[in-house]
Amino acid sequence: MAVDSSGNAYVTGRANAGCMSLTDPAPGAFVAKLDARGQGVYLFTFGGQWADLSIGRDIALQEVATRDGTRVYAYVTGDTNVADFPTTPGAFQRNYGGYLRDAFVAKINPEGNALVYSTLLGGDGDESGSSIAVDATGSAYVVGGTT
Repeated sequence: MAVDSSGNAYVTGRANAGCMSLTDPAPGAFVAKLDARGQGVYLFTFGGQWADLSIGRDIALQEVATRDGTRVYAYVTGDTNVADFPTTPGAFQRNYGGYLRDAFVAKINPEGNALVYSTLLGGDGDESGSSIAVDATGSAYVVGGTT
């Protein structure tokens, strides 16, 4: 969980099919934003199409000042077990490495309805992202494990 300078909370984890009143019942990783009063602002899920056990394990925020106010991007790391995990054009790694799971890094837009970027991080072993940090320029730093 992370909290922005306005008191909004951002949470990540794993959504099971049909849980959390999702309009899209597909399972996968999720990012939820709650305002300072605890009211839901958005719920964004992402993952593959089949037997998805994707999970967000850590979240970090980047606050960008604009003329219209502050825009907050959520960065998530975790792991996935599906070959069709959504990656974006120009991603560091677009193809699933195999074996049990790959780590991933994803950046969610401020509206909570699209991936700005998403990449896999994995080889032919078992990889997982466990912690993420973002600097003022928007560079993400990830730690995790691999076999």
